Order: sequence, then structure tokens, then C-alpha cells
Amino acid sequence: METECDLVARFAAGLRKLQPLDVRGEVAEYAESVILATGSQTLAECRKSCAVPLGIFTAMRVAAGLAPASDLRIETMVEPREQLRPPAWACPNGRHT
Repeated sequence: METECDLVARFAAGLRKLQPLDVRGEVAEYAESVILATGSQTLAECRKSCAVPLGIFTAMRVAAGLAPASDLRIETMVEPREQLRPPAWACPNGRHT
């Protein structure tokens, strides 16, 4: 896995240490996915918004023939910083300056 993100690189290294993964164990209802658990442990700073663990989990399911291959796209858009304004309740003086 190639990445410029240090956290994702740490996640990938963690997964490499756990190879080979048991596909049946990954998708079993009675057990926690090693892929997703490793993501929670190594991506603690951004795990709620990082799509990489779920993408790898989905790719594993497709490779094992457990899910159909399909295109998946996640796009994020960021407005220029000067256009973003905090809500009124976040400003102690009630102004958005």
C-alpha cells in the first residue's frame, strides 16, 4: 500500500504483521474484523473519518468473491478558510469576525 499519510502507513504496517488474514474470520458475525480493529487502534486520531480501513475490508471481500466489484468514490471538498464561519453560538461576543 502506498500512502503519504503517516497514520495510514502505520495501519498498513500493522496489517502486514497480522498476515495472513482469515477471510471467514473477517466477515464472521461472531468475531471482530482484524482489519477494522487494526484501523481503530492505529488510526485513533482520525478513525471516525478515515475511509481506508473500510476500503481495505471491502477490497478483501471482493477479492474473496464475497462481494461484487463496483466503483466506489469518496470525495471531499473544502471551502477556502476565509469563507468558513463558525456558528453564532461558538463566538463569545456573538460576532463572526
